[in-house]
Amino acid sequence: MMDPKTKNILNNGMIGVAFVLLTLSLIVGRSMESEQKEKEVIKQQREGEDFSFISPSAEDNRVKENEIDSSSDLQKMESNKDLVEVIEDGNQGEIADIKELKDFFSEGDINSSKEIARKFSKKYYPFNGEDPLSHVENAKQYMTSDLYNQLSKEVPRPTLSIFNKTVKTIELYEPYDVSNKEIVWMSRINGTVHNGEGNITKEEVLEYRLNLIKEAEGFKVNNVKITLIN
Repeated sequence: MMDPKTKNILNNGMIGVAFVLLTLSLIVGRSMESEQKEKEVIKQQREGEDFSFISPSAEDNRVKENEIDSSSDLQKMESNKDLVEVIEDGNQGEIADIKELKDFFSEGDINSSKEIARKFSKKYYPFNGEDPLSHVENAKQYMTSDLYNQLSKEVPRPTLSIFNKTVKTIELYEPYDVSNKEIVWMSRINGTVHNGEGNITKEEVLEYRLNLIKEAEGFKVNNVKITLIN
């Protein structure tokens, strides 16, 4: 029989040999697995290259097919008859004949009516909440009796935020629809609105469309149409 010391030495030796063999097997296995993966990657790359490769002749055929498809699409397009007629006739449309006041009225009438329109705007726009009809009375001399009677019946009511109005600027210009029947002026007024305490509540822009007729005393406003711009 072996003594205990010898037996322990043999056991330890066998354990050491087993550990070495296990380590070697793991190293060899990992090496083989890595080599196999590299082979698979190389194989996939080659397959991809073979799949994506197109010969020059095949590429030429593909280009020709695309050209044929494009030409067939163009043949399906219908011509624009209106465009063809314009090109053939050379007609680009008629230029609009825009009329001005000077085409129908004398320079004296134009200047006189414009001055009346300005004075009417300057007197009619200001508003006094304590005397709501004062602006109508102030502009009375620049309007016809018919318009005065109409505006006298339309009494505006002051509010807490709109109690007084004052003129800042007045700009007059001709409308786009000038007529030979009567002179019309567009009057754009920039004004300031005050509340009952005299503080400014807002600034506004109004546009008057003023129709003027010539009476014995001269031009007078016969109709006014008011548009709030802002």
